[in-house]
Amino acid sequence: MLDLILTVVCLAQGHPGDAGALREPAAPMVVRGTVELSAAEADAAAAAFAAQQAREFFAARGREVVGQVAPFWLPDFCRDLLVQRWLGGFDPQAALRIVERERSTHDHGGLGTSYRTTLVVEHDERQVGKQLGRLRRQVPTAARSFAVKCAGIAGFWAVLAFAVAWLDRLSRGYMTWRLRLLGLLAGSVVPGVLLLFP
Repeated sequence: MLDLILTVVCLAQGHPGDAGALREPAAPMVVRGTVELSAAEADAAAAAFAAQQAREFFAARGREVVGQVAPFWLPDFCRDLLVQRWLGGFDPQAALRIVERERSTHDHGGLGTSYRTTLVVEHDERQVGKQLGRLRRQVPTAARSFAVKCAGIAGFWAVLAFAVAWLDRLSRGYMTWRLRLLGLLAGSVVPGVLLLFP
């Protein structure tokens, strides 16, 4: 219940600033590809740089949105995992629109010709808003999932401690250190698996 109340409070506080950020148009970006031996390779290099910049742009905006919406008790590694999974769910390059394309050609005499493509790209703010809205809706679910996993881990540790103590008593102390080592391993591995995987 406390988890739900904290999430609602954070959602109410996070929306106004975030909505303002979404309305601000992003400035066009100039992307220069590497020098290549063919025009097609030059275009592909520029497109690859544009895709990388789009991913970095969405990652930064995603971290900003999660920082505004997520409850304060959600740890940083959960926020980073959430942004990474969100980025894996769509193609950031699809939100790019090429405004201008310029290809420069350099003749190197008898050595051949080289090409370099420069793109001016801008983000489709409608697509940006749609994807960031999808991320915003995923944050409360991720927070609830983390809270449930933490409760499950606490319960698992309690059952594990009881089982180790019971088995130690049953064996009359002959396996004390082995049982404690097994309990420590299980108590370390299971929470890690639960927290790092959906």
